[in-house]
Amino acid sequence: MAGDGTDGVAGLDRGQDRRKTVVWLTYGLPWPTDRGGSIRYFNLIRQVATRYRVLLFAMLESADEARHVPKLA
Repeated sequence: MAGDGTDGVAGLDRGQDRRKTVVWLTYGLPWPTDRGGSIRYFNLIRQVATRYRVLLFAMLESADEARHVPKLA
């Protein structure tokens, strides 16, 4: 909500992070980095995250892929 220190997305606190936000959409997670496409996206996102706050939205290919989500936080 405006003025309460959150950005309105699931109550995320932006108190100290004043960087602009980039929304990144992918098909599948960029982890594990065991394939060329995953390696490329992981490194691109990592570089963008040095200057911007990145919100990653990924369509999971399988329920098993969800176990990798905590590794990307």
